[in-house]
Amino acid sequence: MAGRHLISLMSAWQDGSIEEKILAVRQRLHTTVYAQCFSPCGKYLVTANNFGFLAVFRESFTQTEVNCLKFVHNENGSQLLGGCGDHQVHMWDVESGSHVGTLEGHTNYIHDLAVRGNSNECISASEDGTVRIWDLRSRGQAQHVMQPNQHNLCVRPQYGKFITCVAVDKSDNLMVCGGGPRLCLWHLRQLAPTAQFDTPQATANTAMFLEDSVISAGTEPFVHHWSLNGDQRAKVPCTPSTVYSLATNKILSVAGNSHKIDICTNFRYKAFSMLVC
Repeated sequence: MAGRHLISLMSAWQDGSIEEKILAVRQRLHTTVYAQCFSPCGKYLVTANNFGFLAVFRESFTQTEVNCLKFVHNENGSQLLGGCGDHQVHMWDVESGSHVGTLEGHTNYIHDLAVRGNSNECISASEDGTVRIWDLRSRGQAQHVMQPNQHNLCVRPQYGKFITCVAVDKSDNLMVCGGGPRLCLWHLRQLAPTAQFDTPQATANTAMFLEDSVISAGTEPFVHHWSLNGDQRAKVPCTPSTVYSLATNKILSVAGNSHKIDICTNFRYKAFSMLVC
């Protein structure tokens, strides 16, 4: 058996395959990049090393993180919207997979997106402290820019101005958003907050409308149920100490910084938890 391995090694050495592999490994260990430059268009980066090789990289190597996704369907077809770390909302055509546009204006990364019922308007929430309403048909500048930290009902200087969550109700007339500023209910016609959902010791990471109420969660181990006037209906303990996501079907699912996903069958208490392996 050992003889067969020896013959195989000798054969590989003779045809140069092992020598090439050793050389490749040594080059990786001893490579030094002495020069690099971007192309005038900024889409390519060229590098040169001590072995005389040039490498050309396309701009795709700097692809940004995607923090949130929303699916929309309107007269222009089906699109996927992504709120990204490059401060932009990117749009892709679902059928072709091609990138069809961007919405630009934020000055910091985007945390969350919401789509109004007609699917022609998108609302984005950003680390820069603004909430912006976009017309997906024109793809120009935002139609409206809201700054919750400029309103007394919302502002909390001790937490900052970042906005981590945004949601719209089925009527398209009400919006909820928050983060550093208090989670608040907004009338979209007046573009002004009308009620606050106050959690003094926590910031909101996620919020949603459910019938005539708002459900929210964030940097504490509780899920909050609110009436639209700001009164708290329930404060439900949960497993994660920080909640990042809420989802509903006929049940409420709660996920965060835990290997367990809590399931609330009647929304007012945790029925059981599922392990994420």
